[in-house]
Amino acid sequence: MNIIHPEVTDQFLQDTLDALFNIMMENSDSDTFDTLVFDALVFIIGLIADRKFQHFNPVLETYIRKHFSATLAYTKLTKVLKNYVDNAEKLTEQLLKAMKALEYIFKFIVRSRVLFNQLYENKGEADFMESLRNLFTSFNEMMNSNSENTGMVKGAALKYVPTIVNDVKLVFDPKELSKLFTEFILKVPLGRLVKQKLECLIDIVHSDLFAHHDCREILLPLMTEQLKFHLEKREEPKACCQLLSDILEVLYRKDVGPTQWHVQIIMEKLLRTVNRTVITMGRDSPHIYCNTDAALIRCLPCPLLHSSSSSSSSSSLTYSLSCSEVILELLSVSQSKGIRAKPIP
Repeated sequence: MNIIHPEVTDQFLQDTLDALFNIMMENSDSDTFDTLVFDALVFIIGLIADRKFQHFNPVLETYIRKHFSATLAYTKLTKVLKNYVDNAEKLTEQLLKAMKALEYIFKFIVRSRVLFNQLYENKGEADFMESLRNLFTSFNEMMNSNSENTGMVKGAALKYVPTIVNDVKLVFDPKELSKLFTEFILKVPLGRLVKQKLECLIDIVHSDLFAHHDCREILLPLMTEQLKFHLEKREEPKACCQLLSDILEVLYRKDVGPTQWHVQIIMEKLLRTVNRTVITMGRDSPHIYCNTDAALIRCLPCPLLHSSSSSSSSSSLTYSLSCSEVILELLSVSQSKGIRAKPIP
C-alpha cells in the first residue's frame, strides 16, 4: 500500500476496501491478517484525511453507509486497536497513526455491528459491549501511565477520542459512554496535557452526548470540577473561558431538555471562582472583556439571569441570598476593571 499513489487509491477506493475486508472475512477464524488489514485501512484513511484529498471524504462516507458489508469486522478491528493501546510504549508509531484515523475506524466498527445486528438480532451484544468497555479501560490505563514515550499518543487520544462519540452512542448506552469518558478524562495526569484535556471537553460539549439530558447529568459535574480546578490554578484561561462559554451556549438551547438544575450547578460551583479569577487578572487581559466570544466577564451574569427566571419558590430565599452576594461581587469586579456592560438585547 505504501507504494500506491494516493490518486490511484482514491480512484479505486471501493475495490480496495472491498479487497481488504474480504481478506479479513475469508480468514474470520484466524487473526493472521488482521493487523495487516488494519494498518492498510489506517493508511487509506490517512491518505483521504490529507488536505489534498479531503474531497474524497464523502466517497468514504458513502462506502461505509451503502457498500460496506463485513459483519464481523467490528470484532477484529476492535481487537487490533486494543492491542495497540495496550502496547502503546512499544507500538507508539502505529498507535499514533491509528489515533489519527480513529473516527473512521469507529465508523467501520459501528456500521459492522449494526449490520451484524440486522442479520442476527443482537446476538453477541454482551460480548460487544464488554469489548468496548475493555478498550476504554486500555485507553484509561495508557492515559494514567508515567511513560515519557507516550506523550504524543496521549495528546492524540484527547484530540481524537471525542470524534467517535456520535457514532458509538448508536450502538452503546449513552449514559455508560458518558461514564467511560469521565473516567478517561480523570486519568489524565495532573499538570500535564491541560490544554489538550480542556479542548477535549470542548469537543464533547459540541457532541450529541452533551445535548442528552441524562448524559449531561454525568458530564457536567466533571466539567465544572475541571474548570474550577484549572481556573483557581490560573491554567489555560483561554481554553477555560471557551469551555464555560460553550457549556452555557448549549444550556440556553431549547432542544436539550431541562437545564435549570444544570445552570444552578454552574452558578454554585463556578460563579464565585470566575469572579475571583477576573479580579486577579490585569485590566488588559483578553479573557475579561465583553467583546470576545469566550470572555469570563461575559459569562458571569448568564447563570444568574437563567436561574432567576426559573427558580422554584421552595429554594427562592436561599437562591436570593446567594445571588445577592454574587451580584455584589460581580459589580465590584466590573467597577474594578472599568468594564461597562452592554445592554441585554
